[in-house]
Amino acid sequence: MATPSLVMIPSGYKSEKVYSVIPSNGDGDFTFTREGASGQPNSTRVNKDGLIEEVNSNVPRLDYSDGSCPSLLLEPQSTNLFPYSEDFSVSDWYKGRVTINSNQNISPDDTLNASKMIETTGNGNHQITKKAHSVNGSFTNSVFAKKGENNYLILGIWDGSSETLAWFDLENGLISTVQGTSTQTIEKFGDYYRCSVTFNISGSGGYELIGMSNADGLRNYTGDGTSGVYIWGAQAEQLSYPTSYIPTNGAIATRLADVCTGSGNASLINSTEGTLFVELAALANDYAVDKRLSISDGTTNNRVLINIGNGISNIYTYYYSVSGSNQINRNISVTDITQNHKLAVTWKTNEFKIYLDGSLNHTDTSGSVNPAGTFTQIQFADGDGTSTPFHGKVKEVRVYKEALTEQELTDLTS
Repeated sequence: MATPSLVMIPSGYKSEKVYSVIPSNGDGDFTFTREGASGQPNSTRVNKDGLIEEVNSNVPRLDYSDGSCPSLLLEPQSTNLFPYSEDFSVSDWYKGRVTINSNQNISPDDTLNASKMIETTGNGNHQITKKAHSVNGSFTNSVFAKKGENNYLILGIWDGSSETLAWFDLENGLISTVQGTSTQTIEKFGDYYRCSVTFNISGSGGYELIGMSNADGLRNYTGDGTSGVYIWGAQAEQLSYPTSYIPTNGAIATRLADVCTGSGNASLINSTEGTLFVELAALANDYAVDKRLSISDGTTNNRVLINIGNGISNIYTYYYSVSGSNQINRNISVTDITQNHKLAVTWKTNEFKIYLDGSLNHTDTSGSVNPAGTFTQIQFADGDGTSTPFHGKVKEVRVYKEALTEQELTDLTS
C-alpha cells in the first residue's frame, strides 16, 4: 500500500486543535472552534465508558456512541428550547395527573439526578407539558427514559385541535404506536433509551408533552398512584433530527456549530494526481442541506469535493473542479447515509475513480486536472472553508499524492 501524505483519525486533540497522525510536524493539524452560550460548555459527548459528559467550549468532541472507536463529532448549531432539561419538578413543567420525584435513579451521565414521573389515581392522560413554541417549522423533542412499573413513554404535541403522538416501548427498545404525522428514533444509552419525535409546528397554540402509559397505544386510563417511568435530559430543538444533549438549568441554551478547517499545504496535496479517502457518517438523512468536505486552493473554483445531500436521499456526490468547471460530477447511492461508509475518490488526467465499501463504483475517463501546487488545504466545508460545512461523524481522513491502484482502493475501502 502506498504511504499517505496526511492522515487524521480522532485521537490527539486539545482546545482549538485536532491533530493529524501524519504528518507529525503540525502541517496536517486542523483548527477547531465551537462555543456555547456566554462561553458556557452546553456541549456533550458520549465518552469511552458510554456515559454522557459535558465538554468545554472549543474542545473537539471524540464521541464513542457508535462503539469502541471514536468519531470526531461535527454538529450544526442548535438550541435546547426547554429551560429545565433535568429538573421536572419546577412549575415550568405543568403536571397532568402525575407527580415528579427528583433524584430517583442514576442517569446517563452517571449522576443520581434522574426523575421518576409517577401517575396519580386520576382518570385521563398522565403527562408533563410545556407550552409549544411560537415559531413555525420542524421541531424535534427528545428525552432519555427508563422503564419503571410502566413500560411506555409517550412524546408528542397538541396544536390546539389535535395531538401528534408516539409510544415508545422501554422494555424492548422499540417504536410502537404512532398517531398523526411525525418521524421517530430510539437509541440505547446503558439502561436508558433516548426517544425522539420530529413534527411540524404551524401555529402558536398548544403544548409539547412527555407522558407515559401501561400499554401500547393507550392514552387515557386510571392510574394506581405508584407506577411510573424515569426521565432525564429533555430537549426541544428546531431541527429535523435530534442532536447531542444540550443541558439547561433555568434558561434555554445554545451550542454553536463545530467548525473544523485549515489542514494541509501544497507539499502534502498533489493537484495533478491523488486519492482522498474518508470514513464517515451523516447525522441524519436531511438531504435538503448539503454537507461538504473539500481539498482546494481556498476557493470553490478549484477543488476536490465530497458532498452529502444534493437534494437526494442517501447520496454522496464527488466533484473535481478546474476553474469552476466540474471534470466529474457523480452521485453515489448508499442504503443508509447515517451508517459508516468508506469512500475513496481519485483524480488524474482522463482518469477519475470512485470506490465505495470495497467495490469500484464509477470510472470517468475524460477530464483535466489542476496545475501542480494548486491545492493547499483540506476543509470540513466547501473549498472556501466557510460555506456548506460538513456535519456528521468522522472516523478517518487520508490523502495520498498518487491515484491508488485498484487493489489498493479495494483494500482501503473494504
